[in-house]
Amino acid sequence: MPGKRNAHVEQEKRRSRLGLHFERARGWGAVEDAERRHRAQKAAATGEHSVHDVT
Repeated sequence: MPGKRNAHVEQEKRRSRLGLHFERARGWGAVEDAERRHRAQKAAATGEHSVHDVT
């Protein structure tokens, strides 16, 4: 079963890289910007408005 083990190792490496990317993006404020944009788009689609969504 070496194929499954290699796949698992690759999956763990990918998770680690993604985690590093997210931490870096969080440092830049990109994650918060994306969350704010998502809330604004969702509110626009449902006709809601929140003062917190306005930048």
